Amino acid sequence: MAVIPTVLFFKRPNRYGIEGQNHFLFFDLNIGERHSRSAKATMYNVEDGSIIADHIQNELESGSLTGYITNYSLSQPNGIITNRAQDAFDTLEQLWKDRQPVTLYTLLKKYENVVLSFNFDKNNSKEDLTIDIAFQKINIVKLQEISAVGYIKIKTNNTNSKETNPLVNIGRISP
Repeated sequence: MAVIPTVLFFKRPNRYGIEGQNHFLFFDLNIGERHSRSAKATMYNVEDGSIIADHIQNELESGSLTGYITNYSLSQPNGIITNRAQDAFDTLEQLWKDRQPVTLYTLLKKYENVVLSFNFDKNNSKEDLTIDIAFQKINIVKLQEISAVGYIKIKTNNTNSKETNPLVNIGRISP
């Protein structure tokens, strides 16, 4: 029998899960999570004495987690919630179809504006669901609107003259 290191089951006040537009999914058990940070260095030569940090670009935060959802709950008086595992599957399907960033709550950090990819593992029992989630943060920017007043000055040579240049071809003249 394999031993899997886990964190204890969560009660509702401790949030560990996913929050999207009109969708909430909270895990009962954290089997594991990984947080990745990486940076990209310039491929060009760096002048000696310059600030090295200007030549290193941090990449977007990413990681993965494995959560467990069961039809049994510690927060319910009788302990069972009907089809909670299926509801979690349906919620993740809808989040995937919506193609919107979500908020992800892990044990170490709250990540806002992340995109998810996930795999489901339906165990032999119909009472639980193991979900492997990979996430990556996305940057959302808002353009700033400004008001500006400007003046345009039109430069003309001679505003009173209505004659055309005699060298300009004005086309066919009718009698």
